[in-house]
Amino acid sequence: LCLMSGEIIQMSAQMNLIFEPEDLEQASPATVSRCGMIYMDPNQLGWRVFKDSYIQYELPVSLPKEARELINDLFEWMVDPCLEYLRAHCKFQLSTSPIHLTFSLMRLYTCLMDEIAGSGTTGPDGKAYAELNANTVSRKNKINK
Repeated sequence: LCLMSGEIIQMSAQMNLIFEPEDLEQASPATVSRCGMIYMDPNQLGWRVFKDSYIQYELPVSLPKEARELINDLFEWMVDPCLEYLRAHCKFQLSTSPIHLTFSLMRLYTCLMDEIAGSGTTGPDGKAYAELNANTVSRKNKINK
């Protein structure tokens, strides 16, 4: 790695660097070509990429496949009409992108799942919802200590 000052930092074969710049305004053509940079506008990605990541990595591992599919179907069914309604009928004090709105919805959904898990109620299969989300249990243990 060669710094702006000319100093060279040696990297071992086990080391990797990942840069995530906001823009390439200050990047030289040599930097772009050497690093193999790819720029993707977040609006080109859309909210579905974040939904897929949320379902794969953020939902509790113990959540049954059928529940994951139901959550995916609900997002697919409702998010676009809700975003369209917000765009057409609501005024925002600060401009907010559809991706951020969807991300906020996912965070709220996670909070709802945590609340259900913490209530001690049981699902249709008789399992306690608390078993579905280990994060809630570990947070409660930290609070109680």
